[in-house]
Amino acid sequence: MMNNRTTKRVRRAAAVALSAVLGLAGLPQAASAFQFNNGDLVLAIFGNSTELYYDIGNFAPLLTVGAQASFDIAALPGSPFAPGTGVVAGPETQWTIVGRNPVTATPAANGIYTFSASQNPAENISIVPAIAPQNSRIQGWNSGLNTQTGPTPAGPGASVLLPSSNPAAFTNPDNFNLSGTYGGSWNDGGMQGSIGDVLHLIQGRVRNESGVFNTISNVGRATLSASGMLTVCGGADCSVAPIPVPAAAVLFGSGLVGLVGIARRKLAALAV
Repeated sequence: MMNNRTTKRVRRAAAVALSAVLGLAGLPQAASAFQFNNGDLVLAIFGNSTELYYDIGNFAPLLTVGAQASFDIAALPGSPFAPGTGVVAGPETQWTIVGRNPVTATPAANGIYTFSASQNPAENISIVPAIAPQNSRIQGWNSGLNTQTGPTPAGPGASVLLPSSNPAAFTNPDNFNLSGTYGGSWNDGGMQGSIGDVLHLIQGRVRNESGVFNTISNVGRATLSASGMLTVCGGADCSVAPIPVPAAAVLFGSGLVGLVGIARRKLAALAV
């Protein structure tokens, strides 16, 4: 029989290994509140009368030229990619990415930046978008999420599922609706895509240093695969391809669990 000291050692080793497995698998914890910080990019998926929002993280490292990162959206709480029951339930499912990054500037309009997903690159968008209204809509949506889910920003990796009937739903007419125009601020449309599409990530600015209003530029690309893998790359002409990092991490984590089992058996044998 193992004594109390040996038993505690075994339990401690198992707990450490389990923590490592969960960390490597990148499984996020359910958020009691969802409100994103300025500078964060937010994934919105809508379909099956349900919507999922995921805080991808701050735009700076994600959109640095040459950067690429993948996120296993299928592993989020609520199984958003579960067949027939999750957010993804057929060809009607759409997704997009939004964000805002206001910074101190003089005049103030020079410091208002937004981020948008688009089926078209910036140079092919024929109707100049209105960046200030888009910024206001993103800010208003964030405030609505504050009211409906809680006032504490959960930060990168946080997610929340809401019914499309919720006042804070992305597709609510008072927020962005289903037109693909971000509530009319992007009159050219195409600001959302289907599962499997590659979307351009566009930075908008209310006013630049030359005094030109409503300027846009390509800053990255993103794709959301049918398996639930979101991949983001930085740079106007970057090539985005899903990287199955979480799957590899789970396999490695399974190996750790096996090692813990072997160690436990050896300790048990020594304690007899």
